[in-house]
Amino acid sequence: MKVNLDKISKRAKGFYESPQFLNSNLLEDFVVTLDSSDKILTVFYKDNPGEVELIFSEALAIFSQNRTQNDLWKINFREFENFLRDENHLPAFNESVQDLDDVLTKIKISLIASMLRKRFKADLNSYIDAIYHWRNLTMTARNIWANDFLAAIGWELIFCDEATLTVSRTPAGAANESLEYLLQKILGCIESGLPMKVVAVQ
Repeated sequence: MKVNLDKISKRAKGFYESPQFLNSNLLEDFVVTLDSSDKILTVFYKDNPGEVELIFSEALAIFSQNRTQNDLWKINFREFENFLRDENHLPAFNESVQDLDDVLTKIKISLIASMLRKRFKADLNSYIDAIYHWRNLTMTARNIWANDFLAAIGWELIFCDEATLTVSRTPAGAANESLEYLLQKILGCIESGLPMKVVAVQ
């Protein structure tokens, strides 16, 4: 997302001009190190084509330190944008709040996905392979896959069929679209999408 750098806060512009956590050599969106209680110690991110994306990634790398995955889900745009302001009464950006919020949501979910991918290690490839052969799996195989996969990210399976993945114990307030995007980022199927819809039941 393009912005006029002369019309944003000095703090936001400083993150753009002098990023500390940018690493152009990364293959993934983020690389995260965690402590023994799953709190974030460091975050590095790869280069982003958009100015807002780079600013938000840099700010989130700082903002997320000492936070857990659940803490990241709770970060809202107002709190984050306030972090980027120079003065409390002046917004950091002049662009649409909804557009900026959408960018933050995607970047935040990418960071969470990077944290969760670390839990799978060698098992991740088998989960990805099942997604690409989804239509050929039996109902039993789909439910076994879903139960194991969701347990690894802390969710609970209610039921899985060909068209719907019904889950519980998801982050409070997270929209179904955000949950789908998270699974797509973990499984690396952003372009092809998931073969099923995600429905969360609280």
